[in-house]
Amino acid sequence: MKAATKKTKVVSSGRDYTKYEFNGNVYGKGRLVLAVINNFVTQNPNVSLTMMKTIFDKNIVSISKKDKESKRRFFTKELIKIGNKKNIMVTNQWSKDNISEFIKFVRKNLKENIVVC
Repeated sequence: MKAATKKTKVVSSGRDYTKYEFNGNVYGKGRLVLAVINNFVTQNPNVSLTMMKTIFDKNIVSISKKDKESKRRFFTKELIKIGNKKNIMVTNQWSKDNISEFIKFVRKNLKENIVVC
């Protein structure tokens, strides 16, 4: 006699909770980008906003401003001071697709190692 097997359907919320390791720390998608950009600015203390928007996509970093849109879409409490003494914000809007493109960019152009956990 065969034992009955129970099949359960897993319903996913559609959210991606993948974690990534960078410089010995584990991050979600948004915090990973924040850490990479923080690391880049630390290694390049004289970088300007124009350079940041050229190196990274202009939608990733923005000059710090106080509005409702920024509070929802950027890390407004973790501002990064760049070379010209301006504060920049990093977006927290990351999907599985655009984070993989960002990781490819970082590995190729910045020669940084990011590991998917």
